Amino acid sequence: MNYVLIILKLVHFVRVIRNSIIGEEDYAFIGFVNQNDIKILIVWGLTYYGTSAALQLLQHYDTIYDGVLDGKAMIIKWEDTDDNDIVDINDSITSIEVWSSI
Repeated sequence: MNYVLIILKLVHFVRVIRNSIIGEEDYAFIGFVNQNDIKILIVWGLTYYGTSAALQLLQHYDTIYDGVLDGKAMIIKWEDTDDNDIVDINDSITSIEVWSSI
């Protein structure tokens, strides 16, 4: 199996995420930064599945995924719960880690 290793170095600890890239699960980072009054939204998946899941979460944050989107930055996990190899409304998107400030 192929694995992607991402290390996010945050202050005094290191968070490690491993993902087997086979279309069954993926991860994404969503972050909101306000830099010199410029608002920046960062959406980044380990693969296109993670990116698609993050965008789906942002699109339906107040209905289907109410309560999942929280904080200034977060890591989400997407699982293809209906086994159709695409990101859709029937899949599971959960929050793995949330930061209230970045």
